[in-house]
This record gives sequence, structure tokens and C-alpha cells, in this order.
Amino acid sequence: NFPQGLSLSSVVATLGADNVRVLQVTDLVKCSAVAIDCNRTRVTLLAPALASPGDKTFSVSAPGMSAPLTFAITFEPPCDFQALCTAKSQLVNYRRLLDAP
Repeated sequence: NFPQGLSLSSVVATLGADNVRVLQVTDLVKCSAVAIDCNRTRVTLLAPALASPGDKTFSVSAPGMSAPLTFAITFEPPCDFQALCTAKSQLVNYRRLLDAP
């Protein structure tokens, strides 16, 4: 369980060696002290802009945690469809992009 009742300044997040801004910490479900694995907390992060694609590892730590929470994401830079299509004298099919991103 993630510790409950934390302030923004007590939660530290990193992406590799870079610090990540913690935007919000919200306790969604708080259980009694004898309950097992039922607390739920949402931690909202603002990831920095990344120049190169690949696997990146986030780490989140806070007081009361025995070890940092780590998780990997695969980053792929977005495509500028408007510029790509304009260069080829085509139109962006927004509906298709929304249906199958």
C-alpha cells in the first residue's frame, strides 16, 4: 500500500536521473489498519519532454515506503500528422486517428 495522507512535497519522483514534477497526490480509498492491500492512491506526475524513444524507468518514493515504487514505460515521440500530410498534399483523417491511435 502507498502511504496515505502525504503532501506533494513529501513524494519524490524521478525518470532515470531526472526529477519529475508531482502534480497531485490523492487518496482514493482508505482502509482500516487491519485490512490488507485495500488503500488506493493516485499520484499524478508531469513527465519531462524526451528527445529519444525507448524504455524509461520511473521511480516514486515517499516517507513510510520500504523501497521506491519503480515501473517502466516505453516512450515513442508523437508524429506531427498535420505537417506530414501537408507536405504530401493530403488531409489528416482525424476520425481514423481517434478510432485507432
